[in-house]
Amino acid sequence: MNEDPTMADPMADPNPDTGSEERSVGPAASQDIDNEAAKMEPQESTRSQSESKSSKLFRLMAHQPWLFLAFLPILWIIFCSIGWTKGDKVEDEVNKIWIQQRSEYAKDKEYADSLGTNDLGSTAFFGLAASRDGDNMFTEDRLKELVARMQKTEATTIDFKGHTISWQDVCSSNSVGPGTAYQFPCARLTPIDFFQEARWFFREVDRVTWYEDVVRKVILKPRLERFGILQGVCSNVVNTASTRTDCNHVLLLRSSPAYAVQNGYPASYANPLNLFGDIGNLEMNDQCKICIETEFENTIDQLEAGIRGMYQITAAESGRAIQDATANNPNEPVDADLARLFENAKAISQSLTRQDVIDYFVYTTVRRLYAAFGSSSLVSSYSGLATDDFLAVCNAVLGSANCAANITEQEAQALLLNHADHAFSSWNSGGLPFPFWSEETADNPAVLFGGTSPVSGSGVDLSGNQLTTMLYFDAANYNPAAIGDTWNPLYADGSVVMDMNDPSFIASVETDPAYKWFIASVTSAEDKFCDNKDIGGSQLPQQVPNADAINAQTAGLMQAVSPRWCTKFSLPNADTVETDTTEYTVQHFARMWYDLVIDSPSFLGLTQGTSDPYVWTTGQGCGYSLGGERAFFTDVTDDDVLLRNASGQLYYIDEGSSLGPVDRNLLLGGTEPSTSEYSPENPLKTASVLSSIYVKLVPRDIVQRVANCNRPDGPIEITEAEAEDILYDYKKAFEESWTEDWDDSSAGEVKFVGFHDDQGVIGTTGRLLKDITLDNGTLVAISIVLLALFSALFLLDCDLVESRILITTVGVALVILAFFASVGFGLMCGIKVNITIGWTLPFIMLGLGVDDMYIVLIALKKQGGYTEANFLAAMKEVLVPVSMTSMVNAAMFAILNISDVPAVYLTARVALIAVVFLYLTIILCFPAYCWLDMQRQAANRYDVACCVRASADEEQDEYGDDDDKKDEDKEGGSNARGEHAANKRPGHVWASFIYDDFYRPVLLGESAAMRAFSHTLVWVTAATLIGLAIWGITEREIGLGLEDFFPDGNQAKEWATIRTAELASWSVGINWGELDYSNMDVQMQMVKQFEDVVESPHVAQLDTDMLWMADLQIWASRHCTDNFDREDTLQKECGRDQIYPKDNSSCSATWLLNTIGRRNKQFPVGEQCVVYKGGICRPTEWMHPDDLIDIGETYQGDQDTRSWCPVLDNWDDEKMQFCIGRWRDLTGGGGKLLLHNDTGTPRQCSGEYRNDELVQIPIKFSQGPSMFVFGLNSHDDTLDLLDETRAFCDDHPELRCWMTGIPYDYWSQYIGIFGMLLELGAAAVGIGFAVSFLFLFLKLSLEANHPRNKIMFGSFVGALLISVVTLASLVTVSGLSFLSDVSLTGFSQMSFVLSVGFAVEYAVHVVSRWLRSDLSIEGGIARVEYTMSFLMLPTFMSFVSSVIGISCLAFTDFEFNEVFFFRPLMIVVMVTYFFGCWWLPCILALLDCDSLRLGRRRGAAVTADGPPTASEDVAAAKTNPDAVDNNDDEIPSTKYLNNDNSSSEEDFVDGVAKQS
Repeated sequence: MNEDPTMADPMADPNPDTGSEERSVGPAASQDIDNEAAKMEPQESTRSQSESKSSKLFRLMAHQPWLFLAFLPILWIIFCSIGWTKGDKVEDEVNKIWIQQRSEYAKDKEYADSLGTNDLGSTAFFGLAASRDGDNMFTEDRLKELVARMQKTEATTIDFKGHTISWQDVCSSNSVGPGTAYQFPCARLTPIDFFQEARWFFREVDRVTWYEDVVRKVILKPRLERFGILQGVCSNVVNTASTRTDCNHVLLLRSSPAYAVQNGYPASYANPLNLFGDIGNLEMNDQCKICIETEFENTIDQLEAGIRGMYQITAAESGRAIQDATANNPNEPVDADLARLFENAKAISQSLTRQDVIDYFVYTTVRRLYAAFGSSSLVSSYSGLATDDFLAVCNAVLGSANCAANITEQEAQALLLNHADHAFSSWNSGGLPFPFWSEETADNPAVLFGGTSPVSGSGVDLSGNQLTTMLYFDAANYNPAAIGDTWNPLYADGSVVMDMNDPSFIASVETDPAYKWFIASVTSAEDKFCDNKDIGGSQLPQQVPNADAINAQTAGLMQAVSPRWCTKFSLPNADTVETDTTEYTVQHFARMWYDLVIDSPSFLGLTQGTSDPYVWTTGQGCGYSLGGERAFFTDVTDDDVLLRNASGQLYYIDEGSSLGPVDRNLLLGGTEPSTSEYSPENPLKTASVLSSIYVKLVPRDIVQRVANCNRPDGPIEITEAEAEDILYDYKKAFEESWTEDWDDSSAGEVKFVGFHDDQGVIGTTGRLLKDITLDNGTLVAISIVLLALFSALFLLDCDLVESRILITTVGVALVILAFFASVGFGLMCGIKVNITIGWTLPFIMLGLGVDDMYIVLIALKKQGGYTEANFLAAMKEVLVPVSMTSMVNAAMFAILNISDVPAVYLTARVALIAVVFLYLTIILCFPAYCWLDMQRQAANRYDVACCVRASADEEQDEYGDDDDKKDEDKEGGSNARGEHAANKRPGHVWASFIYDDFYRPVLLGESAAMRAFSHTLVWVTAATLIGLAIWGITEREIGLGLEDFFPDGNQAKEWATIRTAELASWSVGINWGELDYSNMDVQMQMVKQFEDVVESPHVAQLDTDMLWMADLQIWASRHCTDNFDREDTLQKECGRDQIYPKDNSSCSATWLLNTIGRRNKQFPVGEQCVVYKGGICRPTEWMHPDDLIDIGETYQGDQDTRSWCPVLDNWDDEKMQFCIGRWRDLTGGGGKLLLHNDTGTPRQCSGEYRNDELVQIPIKFSQGPSMFVFGLNSHDDTLDLLDETRAFCDDHPELRCWMTGIPYDYWSQYIGIFGMLLELGAAAVGIGFAVSFLFLFLKLSLEANHPRNKIMFGSFVGALLISVVTLASLVTVSGLSFLSDVSLTGFSQMSFVLSVGFAVEYAVHVVSRWLRSDLSIEGGIARVEYTMSFLMLPTFMSFVSSVIGISCLAFTDFEFNEVFFFRPLMIVVMVTYFFGCWWLPCILALLDCDSLRLGRRRGAAVTADGPPTASEDVAAAKTNPDAVDNNDDEIPSTKYLNNDNSSSEEDFVDGVAKQS
């Protein structure tokens, strides 16, 4: 879009016939003009010197064209070859397109990236299941569809170098502790977890792991360990001998319905089994909890010391007895039992561990619980068994003394204890406690009515008083040297050594349960195994009446009531006993039996290998009970029931113990009532969208995962780069599996769509960017073809020699090559092709390049000849305007670097490179091809078919019978034909139509009424457009949603649309840089920041203790619970138990008064269940009494409203490093802290490591827990989220943190984006003003036609007029774009600013020519006519070429391109053309003051008196037209056109003179 700068026809006749408007030209005239120009050189020495340099360049080009023909194309090809062959040339990382790079957010991410921590630590897939009809998803059929799709998706595998990669290889978590990777289900969050049907993903190995490592190790073991303390030590309700009453209240609430009611609880609250939950849920400051934890450790310490001492003494005394026997009877063999006792006691004393003692304590507790919890049930069962018929037979066989009709609770407990102590049965290992059976033999089962024994038992009699062995040995005074003096064991009278046959030994030792239990651990149990055969019925002899009937009846009864406790994991069992060579002990079977008791239906109802979290709940979550089960959705006939089941609190399978409750806003959408209102009491009526969130590892963690020893197909070693490839492929396959048939309405009632984030490797958005960024080839090709055709059409000539189709095609090809070379060069410089580059620049830059090509071709055409002089004259005149317009374009793209959004400034940089390359191509390469084309024309050769010369017939058509002219042309040389053709051919049809037949009559016509109407219409249109634009700006929308970005027909668009409307949630994170963590106030502020963010309206609720610092503080306090379920009983895991070796201090916390509004922990009242715990600060009432002592405070009663927060107690760097290291190693840690080691100490299983790496101190980076945000149903909602969270985080006056995640990556650019638009617009208009002023001032100064002060004033006014047009264009483009549903984004912002460049290009040429119009032209209309007569054709061609290029974008299937590129860019082209070529001329028509007339004189030099008047100039033109000098070179109105559609200023002046 450049002013055609062609000079007045150098062939024009210098001595025209004044009576004729037509002029003939010839060689002589050309020579005269050259001579006249030479005469003027002294007056224009400055300009001539600058022009001589360009003349030398183009003269060299004419003499050595091949150098210019080849150099730049070869260079461009090299750039293309290097840049475009790069493998990674497409920018597919969203954060490198959207995130503002000079923003604080970008600096934070760069900081984190420099430390290697710039990610959330995981990547997530958000899968949506939406009903196709928009109705309720909670129906059986639709939920079955969801389950089937989840099963299919979770079964996704890919192949990687011969290895099958599965969901287990990439999921974020598939273990519950060391050694359990690949042996537990992958974690995911889904509403299907409300129902039992979700249990399909629990394999048998997963159920076993859950049973062993979760239920038994984490749930049951620590509670069973403490249950005995609760009952026997800390309360005197059961053990009346105890002096402690700390737990009486807790125990009575669960054991006495009357007490429960008395204290405000329902009678059903009194369920002793729920004491298991209480033990774990009691706060550490509760007196009962304090007692339990203190006495448990004390009891185990005492028990361990007693048992260890007991066996040490037993070993010593049995050894002494052997020595004594050997000494007294050296020839007699040592008693075998005594020798065995010695070996066993020695082995036990040496191998005994604290865990062994705890296990013994637990099993003795289970024995008591079996009796206590089972007695009521046994009383009832006994009554059901003891029918009249049963008692009749029993009395007849066993006697009435053994056949009571009823039993009491105490008798039932005795029977259960007897059952527990009875021999283990390999027939039916569970057995029955009723005392009616005989003892079984190896070959025969116990027989009903055959004796008074129960069936089966533990095999170890744990009755008796504990540690009586110590009394036997008088352990407290043990000293063999002082026997009979200070040491008095209970040996037989007169004996100094023990005797196993001594009644005292039998009464004291062999009845000691501790002795019996540990002796059983070294006593072999031969031929024992676990089995579930039917317990034997009666075998009454025939003499008993109805014996056969009774035997059959009891056999059937026993078949029905025989317990089936054994599983295939109860080893050995009937299936393995023949092949199992392991030597099992009596204690092994005792442990097995007690474990089966715990699992039994009468106790917990667990089955190892079968039960899972869906059919056996732990009771840790609100709405869940111990041993309960989740609901079904299958065969639920009432949808209301199904919806009510889905209206409670949802937990993952851990019931909130690790992940916490799942916020319903994340998983349920389209709900009625809303997610904040529904509950089991106000249940759901409908939910149209269900979300499932699948979290995956990032590549560095996948490397470690697949190296794990438990990997089913064996561990594999891969690099992180290979892990990236794996994750990329798996993300794609996983997404394809989930979304299959999403757009097929016949494929079920549910539509499945999903989205992968770009953490780790690119996901859905990144793949889309990769697919579509360069998917513009067809449209670019169409645009190029259309541009070429349009160019050829305007430069087509019926004379095939004069036609310029070939050179036009060459020009278009060079422009294309230069553009792609500029992109290639950008790639070489590290600028990847982003979507803006791919879908904007080809359609803009090719048009700009072709525009400059038009200027060169039109300039050459209007020369009318083919000589070197013609070539030099044309190129001399195109150089300045093409340079100027290129500078304007470059300036506009340079302005865009003010933006720090990569999509904007990187595109602008490539565009700037393209401007330079296109400029170099048009100035230094294309003219060389034009020179060759001129030689073709001079040689009378055809266009395109260059090897063919014009025929004689065509020559006849050209010259007719004018032989003299023909001879003259031959003598005239190569330029003769051009001169003749210039005189012969008619004016250009396009110029005549566009200007003479349309523009001039409408806007500049002789009819004053028409001019008034058209000008008024233009002004009204301009005012209307500006008014609409201002309104549009006030109605602007900000932001680009994912639903706007994804194309139609892409499942991700449907996902984004549903998500935005119904379930707008994202995962986010919170991060900190280097802080002074030793400062307690800093700790307080850091945790406060986290709490404030969590409490903001759009962030899902999260407990404070999920934050690493809060967890560390709790760990270091007395409220640490890690000792409760610690794995190593010898290693306490709380901070106060960790001793810092440098000063022997502990890793302990202190408490500060909460003066900054930190959250308090929420405590349940009565039966209330607290879903979220809230904070970690505690009211004074809930403080640990020892903590209050430490800080010198006391509870002041109900009026005490203070609360206290734990803080690390002034740890220095070394202690901080030590204590955090212990915290990480013992608890797993968190916070993604920087470490000195890549991995910790390897564990036994390859691929697993301890968390004992050395932490980097000071802590330069830390990260909060995974968080979710919700309710982001609009851009405003998302921007509100950013404002809300950043107010607490980024904008904190003292501690700065930053948020990360998709909302921050995508939407951060919109914070202050309108201000950025204003800044860019102001800069663009300002630079446009500066460039325009500089151009006008330099050009007018070089012409030196007026005084410097007048030139400066005129340049200033001209630049001001240009700025008015640019400002009007910018405002109008922005406002109309907003009204066209183009929201304000970085993309549209760039289009808006480009309007300044377009407007400046139009306006600067119009204003420049208007200012420099000939002084002889009088009146504003005449000056505008002079201006536009020349500029209409090139500006119109530029306008059309831009429209052609941009119009192609309208045909993309990618709506994003249509909305954010086509609409604003088309508005840019239309608006700037209107304001630059229609409105601006109307403004100029009103301005005709002498100070703005800066054209050249008509034959008079500039004097001190100023330029001549217009009348003087006109007179000069009439009297001496030869003296009239052209106004530089430009070609005015088509009203006075020469035949070649060129004209001179003389033509125009003469026309004006004649009108005068």
